[in-house]
Amino acid sequence: MPKVLLTQEQRLADRNRKMRLQIADGLCVTKHRGKLNMDELGSKVGVNRNTMSKILSGEDVTLKYSMFVRLLDLAGMTLKEAER
Repeated sequence: MPKVLLTQEQRLADRNRKMRLQIADGLCVTKHRGKLNMDELGSKVGVNRNTMSKILSGEDVTLKYSMFVRLLDLAGMTLKEAER
């Protein structure tokens, strides 16, 4: 299969998608370990259950910085890990 060169925009979009999925995986682990439902998990971050559902499915969601930091904490990640 021939190699395809990606544009900078495509590389950034792929990196962001991978980060969203990694966060979602960490949140799923937290949800199951803590036996939390969507409302409880969302309240720990400060979002409603619909937004939490989008986050867990890996969709792109805009959050305040403080909410993003709580989200990473619940996912068991740090900002440095999220940047990779």
